[in-house]
This record gives sequence, C-alpha cells and structure tokens, in this order.
Amino acid sequence: MSVPDNELIAEVMMFAQGFTSAKTLAQKVVALFVLSRQLLSLQQHYNWGLRELKPILNLAGRLLTDSKAERQGEALGEVEEGMLLLKAVRMNILSKLTFADNRRFQDLCQDLFPGVNVKDIEYKELEDVIHETMRVMGLSPITAQISKMLQFHEACQQRMGVGIVGPSGCGKSTMWKVLEAAYKKQGKTYRVHVMNPKSIPRVKLLGHMDHDTREWFDGVLTASARKVIKEAPTTHNWIVCDGDIDPEWVESLNSVLDDNRLLTMPNGERIQFGSNVNFIFETDHLRFASPATISRLNMIFLSEEDIDVKPLVSSWILRQPENLHSQLESWCDELFYKALEWVYKGKRPLTVETTRMGMVSNVLGHMNQPAEGSPAGDERPELTKKEFILAVCRGLGGNLSDEHRADLTREVFKWSGEPLPDTTKPLNVCFYDGLLQRYEPSNYESDVSLEAVKKASVLPPLVPTVSVLRDTDLFRRWLHDEQPFIVCGPEGSGKNLLIRHAISRMQSESDVTGNVAILNCNAQTSSKDVLQKLRQFCSVTTGTTGRLYRPKEGRRLIFYMKDINLPKPDKYDTSEIIMFLQQAVMHNGFYDDDLEFVQLEHIQIVASVAPSSTLGRHHIATRFTAIVRVCSMTYPTAEELCEIYTQMMAAALTTPNYQNVAERAHGLAPKVAEAMVDIYTNMRARFTVDDHEHYLFSPRDLTQWVLQMMRYEVESVEAFLEVWCYEASRIFRDRLVGDESQAHFDSILKNALIAYLGAYSQHDIEVEQLCYTSLLTFNDEGVPKGDMKKVTRADYKKMVEDGLKSYEREVKDLPIELVHEVLDQLACIDRALPAPIMNDLLIVGG
Repeated sequence: MSVPDNELIAEVMMFAQGFTSAKTLAQKVVALFVLSRQLLSLQQHYNWGLRELKPILNLAGRLLTDSKAERQGEALGEVEEGMLLLKAVRMNILSKLTFADNRRFQDLCQDLFPGVNVKDIEYKELEDVIHETMRVMGLSPITAQISKMLQFHEACQQRMGVGIVGPSGCGKSTMWKVLEAAYKKQGKTYRVHVMNPKSIPRVKLLGHMDHDTREWFDGVLTASARKVIKEAPTTHNWIVCDGDIDPEWVESLNSVLDDNRLLTMPNGERIQFGSNVNFIFETDHLRFASPATISRLNMIFLSEEDIDVKPLVSSWILRQPENLHSQLESWCDELFYKALEWVYKGKRPLTVETTRMGMVSNVLGHMNQPAEGSPAGDERPELTKKEFILAVCRGLGGNLSDEHRADLTREVFKWSGEPLPDTTKPLNVCFYDGLLQRYEPSNYESDVSLEAVKKASVLPPLVPTVSVLRDTDLFRRWLHDEQPFIVCGPEGSGKNLLIRHAISRMQSESDVTGNVAILNCNAQTSSKDVLQKLRQFCSVTTGTTGRLYRPKEGRRLIFYMKDINLPKPDKYDTSEIIMFLQQAVMHNGFYDDDLEFVQLEHIQIVASVAPSSTLGRHHIATRFTAIVRVCSMTYPTAEELCEIYTQMMAAALTTPNYQNVAERAHGLAPKVAEAMVDIYTNMRARFTVDDHEHYLFSPRDLTQWVLQMMRYEVESVEAFLEVWCYEASRIFRDRLVGDESQAHFDSILKNALIAYLGAYSQHDIEVEQLCYTSLLTFNDEGVPKGDMKKVTRADYKKMVEDGLKSYEREVKDLPIELVHEVLDQLACIDRALPAPIMNDLLIVGG
C-alpha cells in the first residue's frame, strides 16, 4: 500500500465540513504534526498519523457548525477558521503531552498559526458541576486536573477507546470517578464495569471455548460486553480496564476500538457496540502496547508534575476534626513538606519503590482517625504536634535505610525545635509519654521463658529490643486501622515474627475478635490460591451493594501473605497476584468464578517481602505499592543479637537436659551468645550469595542453633561445648562447598571457642570425631522422638548396618558401602529429619 497523502485527505475533509480556507489550514495542521514528530520527545503513546488527525478535523468541523449557527450562517474568515482548528488541535493533543513537551508544542502552534489567540473549548456547566462534585467528595480542586477531566470528556465523545496513562497517585481513577459522579448530578445515567485484566487468567477475562463440546463460556470482559449492549441508548456505559496492557489481551479489542465498534468472539458471535459505550484503559505505562492499539486510543497523559501533594494533604485535613485544621496546616508547612522535599531532592533511595503520593499516604496513615465502623470505645486523644513529628519521621523514614532514617529524624526534630532524647541514637524515640508531654527513649524489659522457647515450632519468642519496638511502631497504627501494608526486610530479619506478634498483641489488648489467614507464596502462586484461602476463612453473604466476603469468625480477618514478590511475573513483567491485590485494595473486591464482582468487608491485607534485589525476588509494581502503606526493617545489630540469644540460651539452659551445665557454669549464656554472633558475623562477611546461591546466612540460623541444642542430653560443660560445636558445624559447615571453605569455617569456630569459651574448655574439640543419633530415643509407642544421643562411630556404623540388613530383607537389596563419608552424611540426615522444627532438608551435589 502507498503512503496516504495526509495533506490532501485533510483538505478534502475540511472542505466537506464547510471550511473555506481548507487548503491553507490543511497544510498548517499537517506541518504541525510533522514538526511535532521531529521535535518533541519520543513517547510510546504519541501518534502523529492519520488516525490521530481524523478526530481533530471532525471536532473542528463540529465547532465550525456551532459557530455558524451562533452567527446565523455568516461565513468565517481564515483567521477565525484557524482559531477553531487550533482549538480542536489543543483539545486533542495537549491531553497526551508530557509536562516538558507541552510548552514546546504550544510554541509550534504559535509559529504555524501566528496572531491566532485561542481559548480552550469551554464546558462551563460541566465544569461547575465538577467543582461541586469534588467538594462533596472531599477533594481539593486542581486546575490542571479539572482541565484533564474536560479533555477526557471530549475524548470519550470522539472515540470508543480512551487511554489514561500516568504514574500511580497522579489522579487517573479520581478523574473518571469524579466525572461519573458529575454526569449523574446532571441527570445522566452511567454504568461502570471495572476490572483488572491482568488479575485473572486470560481465559477468564476474554472467555474460552470447550474443545470437546464446542460450548462457549464467557469471560469477565465479554460478560460485561453483553450487559452494556442490553442497556438503553440513553444509558452511557464505561468498561474500565484498570491494569497493565499487553498485546495478548488488548489486541483482541482492536476491531472494537476502530470505527467498526465490533467485538468478534472465537465462537463466531459478534457484539456490536453503540455510541453510548466507551472502553477506558487505565495504566501507568504502555511499554508492551502495539502501535496498532495506541493509534486507536485517545490518550490522556498525567504526570506527577501536574499534581501537587498539597491538595491531597488539604483533602485529608478536611476529614479531620475541625478544631485541628489550622494547626495541621501550620505543622505541614513547617515540617511535612520540608521533610518530603528533603527525601526527594536528596535522592535518598527508597527500600520499596513507590510514588510521591504513596509516601504522603504513608505519613497520613499514621495520623488517621478511627475508620468508619470501628468498634465502640475506639477513641483516641487529640493529635498533638509531638505525635505529628513522630508520624512524619515514621511515615517517610519507614521506607528509607536506617542511615537515612536517622538523618531525617535529626532534621525533623531540628526544624521543630524539639530535643532528641538520645542524640547518639536518633531512632531510639519510639515511645512518647502523652501524660508528661515529652519524648523518651525506648525502654524494654524481657525475660524469655522456657515455655516460649518450647513453642518456637509455632512462633519463636520475641525479644523486644529497641529496633523491634521501633519497627513495630512503623505499622502498629496501620494494623489497628485495617489499612493494607507491606513490611520489607531481608531474609530471616524477623518480618513474620514481628507481624504475628503484633497481631497477637493487638488481639489480646482489643475487644475486636478476628482471625488470621496466612498464605505462603512461591513462584507458582496465583490469584486462584488467594481465592482458595479466602474461601476457607470467609463466608459469602448478599448485601445492599451485592455479594460480600465476610470473615467467618469474629469481626475482622487479617489476610497475611508472605513473600508476595516470589511469584514469577509473565513475559510482560506483570505478576498476576500483585494485580489481584491491587484490584482488591483499589476497588475493594474481585470477580469470582461466576463472573460476579464480590466485595470485601473487614478483610485487611498484610504482606511481607524481601528486597527485589534478593535472589529469586521480583519487582513489585508501583501502582500497588502506592496504594498500600510501606515500611522496611533490617537485620538486628550485633549488640541486639547478643541480647536476643543470651535470653534464648539462658531459657534453653533451664531444661532438664542442661540442669547440670547451668549449675556448674554460671554466666555461660552471655558468652555462648557472643560466640554464636561472632561466628555468624564472620560467616556472613566471608561467604555470600555471590559465591554460591545457597550461601544465605541470617539470624534464623542462630535461632535454629539454640532450638536444636535442646534436643541433646548433656551432663557436663565439656559435653555442652561439644554439642554446641557439632550443631555449629551442621548449620554452617555442611552448607559450604569445597575443603578450603570448610577449613576456613573450622578456623572461625576454633577462634570463637578460644576467645569466648576458652575458660570452659580444657582441650580442643575434634568435631569430625563426634557422632550423635536420634535412633536411640523412643516414645511410649516405640517411635523415635527426635532427641539426640552421643555414640561412638563404631556403634553408629553397627546401627546403620543392622538397619540396612533389615531393609534389604523386607524390601530389596541396597548396595551401599558404609565408608566414613557415607556415615557422616547419614548422621547429618539423621539429625535433620526427626527435628521437631526446621526439619526441611535440601541435598545439593553432583
């Protein structure tokens, strides 16, 4: 096919619509498109072709007709016609330009249409209704945002498909929701069908045909299509696809988005849409959208530069008690905006990538009043400036590294004129004494009991160190207010422990009854697994707004999802489970198997993630992180680790197995803990995942070390140290590759033993000569109970030989030579499998 002559086509169309200066104006508008393609930045959503030119000419023709009607058929001159054409150009093009390109494009318009002063198309009545609607919805009107709404209004009249593109928090959803409410105020009837196309499998979105019966089953989108074509022509319908765009599903709508307005399904059925239907695509990028799709859409582009955070904060202030309005405005000007600027101008890296609006919501979430429907008695004292300062430090600093969080805290306290209780440790300010009206450093008292250690298979004991209290303060308010949030931290840093203890404490201190559903994610977890878990803990009821998922037991359900960035994204870099959660948080529901939208009631989503830079983890879409609260935590310091494991080891030494050791070795626990932390620190420094993927050491290894030692029966301090060294070798040495690495560990272990426990050891401990087995301890039913006893190597070999003979007699021959290396490996497996906790075993080798 030959390239179309855009200038000739434009000239003919304009002549047909009544323009007398069509030839001159056609040259100018085509030249404007050519220059824009050459001089403006390259953007995926820009289209300077004929398909973009056509709606501009149609709008210009409509404006010309209206103008002639006002002037009772009087002809217009070239300047006046140029003004109408330029008005149509601005209405269609400015909506899709980036913040930087907007100024350049207007300069081009002035060069090509010199002396033409034009005002944008006015919708005075609609604009007034929008202002009133925003006031009722508690939103602060922004001129740029209202301008985008009017452009969106015009875009829906011109084309079937409209794309709203921009980062999360820039007002995409607000735009169409406000406009929908404004239309209804004008007496118009609107139906909106919202879905996230990537939150469900493609067959559930577009439908599928049974290959055996040739029966067609609708998907969410096709079912919505059937509903809208049954509506009266006076009822306007929007099908909003709020999610990532990829060619696998959106290309199926190409025939819908062009002038045909026709959806052809695989079973041969055709659905013809009328002019009362629009497809709205809401997304933050168009990386995978094809030019064919982009050219069929009218684009509305929003950027963070168009939106100021102050109106968002102002809207929040209006929802607070009226007597606090002036104070909150003053505190925000004095502290909040300066702190936000400090974070972004200094380019401090965020632990979890999110948007500026997401960071603002983090702070405001610390100061919210009780949510609607909160139980009686949930009353809080009036917000004070001191609490406001802490909210700013926690909300903004919660997503920064500890170093930058400390710097931010110093700055905020300096701006406020408040003294820090501990200038050397600025983060140690997680307790505020409301009665005395002063800040105090964190104080904690803890004594880990033996019972708590014994229950570690369910939930390890929590030692409330300063960092634990500080990290809990980051999300305690969110948990109480049923706000969705994410806790980010490295593997084994205690995210699960902290969240579950916080939930347990909240339930014990509150009259609110509820349940906790836990979903452990893996690479294959999908939205189907989320639904299965929800069905276990929720009942389906029918309310005034439709079907509802409500907790079966108690008033609320905390849905805790571990490692939500483990599921593998598809080839378009979209995670189905993240999109499902985004829809659940943003629209408070999802589509069930009956293609019906089900809402959630009193179901709070809580998630934990490891940094996306960690092996096997994936990036989380900012559209999700911006609508939830985010906080981060790190590993405890060496000092805190010593505190934690001193208490755990002291509790372990009170078991009957260690009664003689505790009596003879007073003060052993602190020394043992220091030695453990020293070994752990050296192992982390020397062996990293860069060497081998399984070289991942965390405080979880120290917890396992303590808990595993409780399985041994020892009668002396020397025997205790042998067990201690044996467990260290099993936990750390068995993970290492090569003799050189294992020899390096032996050196680390020996040095720690001499430095911290030399006073208790009379001779060198040869770990290679030690042997322990669980095959000598049985319960009343004759089943091995997992306790470990020391045996000689000869006795252990005899036990294995007897077991091997029994197996060969009852099952089949098993030709194994019981050499020294085989016995060592069997002893390691013998230790791991019967363990009451942490008994998973992964054998790696050629």
